Amino acid sequence: MDRKFVEYSNEAKRLGIPYSVYHFSIAENGQEATDEATYLLRWYQNNNVNADMGVFYDLEEWHNDDYTHSDATITPEKYDEIIKAYKAKLNENGLSVSVYAGKNFAETRFTDYGRSQVSWIAQYNYRCTYGGTYRGWQFTSTATLPGINGYVDLSVFYY
Repeated sequence: MDRKFVEYSNEAKRLGIPYSVYHFSIAENGQEATDEATYLLRWYQNNNVNADMGVFYDLEEWHNDDYTHSDATITPEKYDEIIKAYKAKLNENGLSVSVYAGKNFAETRFTDYGRSQVSWIAQYNYRCTYGGTYRGWQFTSTATLPGINGYVDLSVFYY
């Protein structure tokens, strides 16, 4: 977990700024997705987190250091299993979940079900051309903001 998350989420709460939780996945099957969800729930409870915008489950390319595990072997149907397992565990504990993914990843690695779960899409472009529905669009990873060293991602959310 990000070492600054609790500090930043408390400040967002104090200022009345809605926020979400973003959870990068390395699950290769439904059981591992359930384990990830269980870990997040424990962390949520231990840190008194109440994210107004729910949880975004980040599914994208990944691999471990020696490449013995990676997203490369996960089929679209296996992603359905992963999404359903993660979502079921969090939903049964009152948390809303949707998927964050890059445009190409969503279009080529997910079934129709998987794409229907995406609500935050990443496409670094002047406009989003993703054909599915979404409520958030991450349009850059190279923005700069006063007071922050280095680049930041920027997204727009539609409500």
